[in-house]
Amino acid sequence: MAKYYVESGTLKLVIQADDPLQASLWAVSRALQQVILTPQQDSEHSPYGPRKKPPDTEFLVLGRDFRVNEFGFGNDRCTTIETAELVTQWGQLMATLNRIERKCPA
Repeated sequence: MAKYYVESGTLKLVIQADDPLQASLWAVSRALQQVILTPQQDSEHSPYGPRKKPPDTEFLVLGRDFRVNEFGFGNDRCTTIETAELVTQWGQLMATLNRIERKCPA
């Protein structure tokens, strides 16, 4: 696994992954965790009430593209992937995992 520097908008993460696409999908997952909560997570884990973040927490804002490289943030030698494409792939991945989970309950 390589170390990838992933950036899009205000998001900047260092992620260990097999390739730039895998690193980008992990970053999308991290970004979407801030806005997608299950009802249980929503009510049990937020002392600030449903769908609220702590007052000192900034939301991540994604840009039009993800820039991924192994050299550091801001490096021009990068792989560029459209954010919309990544969010679509992430959604397909989550739907597939959901189907598997329903067929094979724990």
